Amino acid sequence: MVLAFSNGNWNEVELPSPLDKSWSQDDIFTYVSIFMKCRKNGFSDEKASQLSEAIIYKKKCVGLRYEAYIEKEIKDLLGKA
Repeated sequence: MVLAFSNGNWNEVELPSPLDKSWSQDDIFTYVSIFMKCRKNGFSDEKASQLSEAIIYKKKCVGLRYEAYIEKEIKDLLGKA
């Protein structure tokens, strides 16, 4: 679990378990940032975690594709609609 400061508050963010050993500090920062953005957009913690993890693996594995609805959620979340 890590603490993330957002909108003047400290928030606890649970990292995926077990944490993939290939994740860098940048990946963890990206995960937490996207997780907080998902939470702000009204996603449940479970959905926020799933989308955040999907985005990290999409970044790490060039060419990785998800089902169309997940791809759309990722594009909408990242502002690439």
